[in-house]
Amino acid sequence: MSPTQAREVMLLVNPTSGRGRALKLSEATEKALRSAGYAPTVTVTENLEEATERAAHASPGTMVASLGGDGFLGAAAGGARQSGAVLLPLAGGDVATTPCGVWACRWIQSKR
Repeated sequence: MSPTQAREVMLLVNPTSGRGRALKLSEATEKALRSAGYAPTVTVTENLEEATERAAHASPGTMVASLGGDGFLGAAAGGARQSGAVLLPLAGGDVATTPCGVWACRWIQSKR
């Protein structure tokens, strides 16, 4: 992969988490990931089962970012475990748009 090629990341969003806060922050989260050199594919899920299914179908080593609450994170984690994906929990979006969240993305990718 060339230094200018963006790394793929699956961004799973729970639209009801935090009374809609995760959904409201999904655009800023996507922008933060792009500015950190990632190419996010955003999926606003309809239920926890979809989060599990999407993460379960990720390629091994793919980063799956979970933007939602604890239950959503657990659902995405179950799927990531099945597929061998790397899970990045974004806890309802607070961490996602901060320099710490961007740093976490870079750190995880460096460990691959």
